[in-house]
Amino acid sequence: MIGRPAIAVITSQYLKFDIKEFREETTAFYGNEDYLIDEGNYFVRYGKDNIIEKGKYLNVWRKEDGDWKLPTNMWNTNMPATPAK
Repeated sequence: MIGRPAIAVITSQYLKFDIKEFREETTAFYGNEDYLIDEGNYFVRYGKDNIIEKGKYLNVWRKEDGDWKLPTNMWNTNMPATPAK
């Protein structure tokens, strides 16, 4: 996603999942004066049935004009794939 409108769209989509709890646990953090890498695990509980999902994430932070920006954010679930209907 690039730009505030794209971020607003995905945020509104997340809110439809009725997220009740979200946690991130950093397992590694490294880098230099221009880039930082933050990797770890996440836990989310959502929906009326309190569905739990666990997975991993990777953030790449970049320093731009003295401010840290997050141009790269990746995640994927550890949960088994749902069979197609």
